[in-house]
Amino acid sequence: MATARERGLHRFTSMTGGLWDLISTQGARSGPESEQVTRAESHRRVVSLPISDTAPANSNTAPAPVLTREAANRFEYVSKVGAGGMGAVHCVRDKNLLREVALKVLAPSLADDPKYVRRFLAEAQIQAQLDHPNIAPVHDLTLDHEGTNYFTMRLVHGRTLADWIAAAHDSWTPSETMHEMLGAFLKVCDAVAFAHSRGVLHLDIKPENIIMEDFGTVYLMDWGLSRLSVRDPERSDTVVLSAEAAGGVVTGVVGSPSYMSPEQAQGADGLVSERTDVFGLGAVLYAILAGRPLYLADSIDEVLEQARVGRMPHLPEAPRGVPLPARICQITRKALAIDPQDRYQTVLELKREVEGFLQGGIAFPMETFAAGERVVIEGEMGDAAYVIVKGTCVAYTTKDGRRSAVCELGTGSAFGEETVFRPGPRSATVEAVTDVSVRLVTREMLDEGLGRDSWFGAFVMALANRLAQAEARPATVSQPDSKPSTGQEARMDGTGLSNGSGLPAAS
Repeated sequence: MATARERGLHRFTSMTGGLWDLISTQGARSGPESEQVTRAESHRRVVSLPISDTAPANSNTAPAPVLTREAANRFEYVSKVGAGGMGAVHCVRDKNLLREVALKVLAPSLADDPKYVRRFLAEAQIQAQLDHPNIAPVHDLTLDHEGTNYFTMRLVHGRTLADWIAAAHDSWTPSETMHEMLGAFLKVCDAVAFAHSRGVLHLDIKPENIIMEDFGTVYLMDWGLSRLSVRDPERSDTVVLSAEAAGGVVTGVVGSPSYMSPEQAQGADGLVSERTDVFGLGAVLYAILAGRPLYLADSIDEVLEQARVGRMPHLPEAPRGVPLPARICQITRKALAIDPQDRYQTVLELKREVEGFLQGGIAFPMETFAAGERVVIEGEMGDAAYVIVKGTCVAYTTKDGRRSAVCELGTGSAFGEETVFRPGPRSATVEAVTDVSVRLVTREMLDEGLGRDSWFGAFVMALANRLAQAEARPATVSQPDSKPSTGQEARMDGTGLSNGSGLPAAS
């Protein structure tokens, strides 16, 4: 049974820019009409489906609206797609091009308010100039003679990321579902990074505004809260607004409270920047990992208060019994830093981190050693392995104060592998002959990167155990009068070194 707080999850996540502007102190209008709109939208908050142009097509059918004579000459009504605070989206058939499109109409009650007309125009002009595969293209914008404002855009069919997260919540498989969601997330990053390159901030990034179509197409929807960032004088392709639309850009406390950055919730317009969208993307990452929005409460005021503080709730250590990879959790925490200076400074920086997690999932720290410095020491306890990235090392054992060279290790060589799986004393000393750079590998990194629940992680662990058992069997030891040791002899001697020749490395 869901708690009251968990039920609150569905109350505020689908608030669009238009809805929040209508019920906020910044956008509220005085008089009975304002109260009526507020009551209507309060009732709509309990609906789990998005109420903006992010709803799947045909999800909310309704009697055909009365198209104006001018619009009816061009379009044939099909169905209602969704509705929000500023208007509604309908599926219509373009009689000239013989295709279905999404038609977004400004609410008639707002058509005479210059503020909302300007805002509607700004949304259409901004989205129309963002020509990107992950942003739905706008076809045309019309203010007909009967005073109806509408624009048409590509009709997007699919499910929202919010729906996907909800469906996956009870059957979570991190090695598959989470990675698929993160793959879609990277495409959203592409859309946001492109918008930033054109001088546009989205400011309402959330799972409800992300739609996945069949065959992998992903769209970031609902640009109703977008605004222009500081214009780069060196770029000629930044988005511009008409004089009329420029006055419609929204400021103040606007957005979706459950995913708001602290600066948005505080109405600190001077702090709103590209890093605000980084926070929004971090909130999407949080929803993917935790299966719930960033902030939950039983009232809007409570949600806003959490957003103003901006403190990220703890991620569940093992949702549905499966531990979350530490690295993606760290990435999420950094994206959701309270201070914008502590977040990723660009969306592309955040994207690269998530890509690194998906491609290998393993972040091997680099260490450097000067010539003559010892990397590991014989007899000391160890639990990490090393891979030489640059330089040369020599491995040797010591008996009765005398060195006995085992082998020389160059770029690509690895040593200490067995201690990753079975911590224990080092069987040889490895010393840098030249200045050396190495990558450090630990069991924790392998668990995180390979995925303890994945088939590949299980394969690597089985292989390591098999090699460890082979290492424990009696081995032929090289004779005293043999030639200088090779990598193969080094393994037989029990040092567990690999000289980069492709031989198995157990320690």
